Amino acid sequence: MRRYVVAMGVDPGLVDAAAKIPSRTFRGLSRGEMQRFGFETRGVYETPWFAYHGPAGEFLLLKSVTYPTGDTGDQYRTRTAGLTCSPFHPSIRFMYHQELTAKESRTPPMIRAKIGDSVIDLTTLNPQRDLVEKSFYLEPQQLQRAIETGSFEITEMFDQSMIKKPSRVVNFSTLGLSANIVALESTCASKSTQLSD
Repeated sequence: MRRYVVAMGVDPGLVDAAAKIPSRTFRGLSRGEMQRFGFETRGVYETPWFAYHGPAGEFLLLKSVTYPTGDTGDQYRTRTAGLTCSPFHPSIRFMYHQELTAKESRTPPMIRAKIGDSVIDLTTLNPQRDLVEKSFYLEPQQLQRAIETGSFEITEMFDQSMIKKPSRVVNFSTLGLSANIVALESTCASKSTQLSD
């Protein structure tokens, strides 16, 4: 449930808050709680990093950012970033997920990631219907540099001959990430040891 709400752009703390309410009672959210959990967004809303332990034993660190789209600012789109173990230890796999509009699906954006001092261009070929999912591997020093810089920067660039839409920069803050990186690196190291045995 927490993973689902993060993908929807909502703070996973909502699940914990809901668990405290007896099932036979009703409790509404205050305006402050709606803003805190990400239901009522004015401008950009970013969830905290969330550590997810999946049923197959996978360990992920997830975060989403919701940005207003269009000129009126009454529509919003959510992008998700994640970190997980790479098969090439000690590198870490960075994942990016973005839903596309019908128009964008025909000519998806090129994705450029700026991680610390590194710039990585990711070609988008044949996206799955209405979304872009990209991943790449980070070396430990690249990840540490991104934490020091304060964010992972993703730029979505459109073919201007097809879609007259400016590039959009999406920043995923690394605030709070260093507290979870130790657990991720430990998990990845133990998986690497199991594979080599």
